[in-house]
Amino acid sequence: MRLAAWLQSKRRESNMTQQQVAAEVGVHQTRVSHWERGSRFPNPEQLEALASLFGVKAETLVAEHLVDNDVERALMNDPLLRNDDKQALMTLYRTATRATAL
Repeated sequence: MRLAAWLQSKRRESNMTQQQVAAEVGVHQTRVSHWERGSRFPNPEQLEALASLFGVKAETLVAEHLVDNDVERALMNDPLLRNDDKQALMTLYRTATRATAL
């Protein structure tokens, strides 16, 4: 399951609105909407906050719910991510996928 679908599923299972998730993570509701559509990607701090909110480790979330093209597309097309955030996300992704493969 891709991150966008996972997030929407967990939010609905938790009976939360996008606005409630946004308040917990510290972003505007439209950002959560973008994440659920897969048109934007959370930065490392937001990813950690989402993982914590739904009771999983960020590394597990990345390893189980991202695929290479999700990461590449999100990083290349998201003008709101800073270059250092893009690097941090790619490092987290690579570390998590290597750990899962072991």
